[in-house]
Amino acid sequence: MIEQHSKHLMLIEDDRELAGLIGDFLHDQGFSVSIAANAKQAQSLALQHQFDLLICDLMLPDMHGFQLAERLLVSQHCPLIFLTALGDDDTHIRGLELGAVDFITKPVKPAILLARINTNLAKQPIASPSAQLTFGPYRFDDRAKVLTRHEQVIGLTNQEYDVLRTLVRYSNGPVSRDFMFQQLVGNRTMAVTGRRI
Repeated sequence: MIEQHSKHLMLIEDDRELAGLIGDFLHDQGFSVSIAANAKQAQSLALQHQFDLLICDLMLPDMHGFQLAERLLVSQHCPLIFLTALGDDDTHIRGLELGAVDFITKPVKPAILLARINTNLAKQPIASPSAQLTFGPYRFDDRAKVLTRHEQVIGLTNQEYDVLRTLVRYSNGPVSRDFMFQQLVGNRTMAVTGRRI
């Protein structure tokens, strides 16, 4: 029996046959899937829904996938996976810099796609950035950027705060060094803290 994920995905793919096959497969795995055939449809859907994960083809008829991703990620706070027939490093690097969490090379293998989707959904934050979280004798106030132990404030540098914030937000599973790097590289903290992780 297929487990119902209750996760809503958006698939942006102009190849209707491929989109239908992927959509049907993911639906059979328990996901809700909205399909957009172009950037215009994707942007319209993004105004109507908050998705749990986006899957975006790079070569769309009305806009490059990179440009669309920049627009979507302003309001969609979820992982984005690119589908691409391009396997060069420059393409992958550019996509990661834009905020993508993964690339899947065409032709798409359903089992690989499913594994990548589940892995990235599992890395979603379990707490909002403004939450106060308690773990043992510690309390972490993300809004105030304060960590206390038995009500005593523990001083944190900006880099230490960024690392702790990431660990707390993704505390539902192990956080690899590579994943930590992806989360923090925009803050340029790894150069300072990388040796201590």
